[in-house]
Amino acid sequence: MQKAFIKEANAPQQPIFYQNTPLWIFLPEDKFSLSGNKKLIKDELKELSQSILKVELEEPRVYFSENLQRVVLGSHSRISTESGLCSAELILCDSLPVKGTAPQIKNLPDIKELSDLAFPLQLKIFRLAAAEELAPNTFAVNEAVWRKIK
Repeated sequence: MQKAFIKEANAPQQPIFYQNTPLWIFLPEDKFSLSGNKKLIKDELKELSQSILKVELEEPRVYFSENLQRVVLGSHSRISTESGLCSAELILCDSLPVKGTAPQIKNLPDIKELSDLAFPLQLKIFRLAAAEELAPNTFAVNEAVWRKIK
């Protein structure tokens, strides 16, 4: 879906969108922190991963991200845990930084026509990691564990 969106959305002489990889869902720290410190150890990550019962991605849409100050193709994510439900965001495609107000991007492709994926999409296998931001949009992963939801 990323590649199809970029191909259809970008004008040849003025590319705007680029693929965002790796794909990150930034979890709210108030719900996903055990030790209170910034660096979670592997045992804490394993415990957190087991508390995640379900992850669902809604249909992606194009919008202006106030946090990133640019237009993105993103998906709202619902994460069900043993202690309740929380929301997070997955950015699939990013755009070049924009100064000032949100730009008006015209003639964007219809997301539903770009993929045969059925939304909400359940995420069954993922990696839970403790990430440290080194610079804007640059992260280092210190510890990580894989989680498979049956």
